[in-house]
Amino acid sequence: MTEDKRLTLTMDAIGESIVPVVKGQGKCCFFFRLSSRQITFANVDQELLFGQMESHFLDSFVEHLKFIFIPALESQESWGQSSRAEMVADFLHGVKKFTKTMEATVRSLHEVIKLDAPEPKFVVADEPQAILEASQNPELVKYYENLIGARWCRTVEQVLVESDQVRSEQDDVGPDAELDHWKE
Repeated sequence: MTEDKRLTLTMDAIGESIVPVVKGQGKCCFFFRLSSRQITFANVDQELLFGQMESHFLDSFVEHLKFIFIPALESQESWGQSSRAEMVADFLHGVKKFTKTMEATVRSLHEVIKLDAPEPKFVVADEPQAILEASQNPELVKYYENLIGARWCRTVEQVLVESDQVRSEQDDVGPDAELDHWKE
């Protein structure tokens, strides 16, 4: 009987990441088998691509896609049963499109718009009775009218205005362009 050895990956100890990472180290390890040959100590460096991504997984993932995996795929000579040029080109196009989507996701995660949180003394419990009582408090209503009606709306309007200034596509470009725009 042979013992089944596995690399066990778990969640980040801090809970910031939704990707598997080496427990307690904030790293994600990856292994990519380059051929179907048996892996031994003598040939592991030729048969296995491996590495790690740091705790900012999405940033690392995009960088690995752009600078390691896509160039490796583009230089691939043998595609096995999928060796038709059209299939390979479609696959590479899909990987590049996915990479651009991931880049836009990373950018949008770094450019999060933060709305001002209510001051602690004005926080209302998320219960019907507390909300009803708060709605009858003129000072609290005035505070939230200012917070939401002025500050939050101003922030959202500013983002929309900036977005319209940046956007220069024609109105008839279609839904894909619209989705791409809002991913940014």
